[in-house]
Amino acid sequence: MSQNDRGMSERARFEAWARNNTAMPCIQCRITGEYYSTTTQLAWQAWQARCPEGYSVVPKEPAEQMLDSWFEANRDDLPCQFVTPYKAMLAAAPQPGEEG
Repeated sequence: MSQNDRGMSERARFEAWARNNTAMPCIQCRITGEYYSTTTQLAWQAWQARCPEGYSVVPKEPAEQMLDSWFEANRDDLPCQFVTPYKAMLAAAPQPGEEG
């Protein structure tokens, strides 16, 4: 079973990832549903808090290189289309650890 199987619950996808990529035990308490391993429990909480697939976390204020990408993608005198410039901005967004 792969963590990419669409029919799996989020918890099953997490446990498949944990078993295949880490040494984290996936034994849960029957009463609370929490994992006995603190590391596994924290990893599960992080898994749930992640950005959903297909989304990207971006700065509240666009970085300079994002704005430059907007103008570059939209420089023609054609009617403004939002999707292409927006994708250009996202591609130019600073990655974690980079300055914007």
